[in-house]
Parts: sequence; structure tokens; C-alpha cells
Amino acid sequence: MAEKATLIATGVINPDEMEAFEYYTSHASVLLKEGGGEVIGKYKVVQHLIGEEPLSAFLVMEFPDDPSIIGVFESEEYKKLIPSRDKAFKKLDVFIAH
Repeated sequence: MAEKATLIATGVINPDEMEAFEYYTSHASVLLKEGGGEVIGKYKVVQHLIGEEPLSAFLVMEFPDDPSIIGVFESEEYKKLIPSRDKAFKKLDVFIAH
């Protein structure tokens, strides 16, 4: 059996593009859930302690395996969301962890 995989996404939301943020997050969350993801935690960062750029959002999801996560981000449906994603976030990092 494949090892479960954890998706971690950290971002700096662009406050001037909240419409793009709402559009991206609502559509991306559907794709992530359809890809087998289950939300473990979704957080708004309230205090920045260490690091160069304060984050505004933090998401943790669990997936059946690495290919499930990669499949979402390589899908044609997800690729259509990239222009909205690029407007919605000043910075976005997505990781797979075990």
C-alpha cells in the first residue's frame, strides 16, 4: 500500500485581488477533494514570528499518495485556474510531505 501524502500550501494573498482569490480557492478546493484530498487544517495566519515575508494563509490536506496530488496540479482543469491563482496570491508555495 502506498504511503499517504500530505499537501502543505502556504501563501500571501493579494488583497487587491479578492475576487480572483475566491474564484481560485473555490474551484481548486473542488479539484483537490475530487483528487482524493481531505482537509486537515485551513488557517489564517494571525501573527508572523520568524521569516522574511509574512504569510496570510496555510492549508494542510491528506491524500492517498503522491501521484494523487501531482495528478491534480497536472490536470487540464487545474491549469485553467492558473491565471486566477497568479492574481490571487503574491506568493504561493505548495509542498508534498511525508
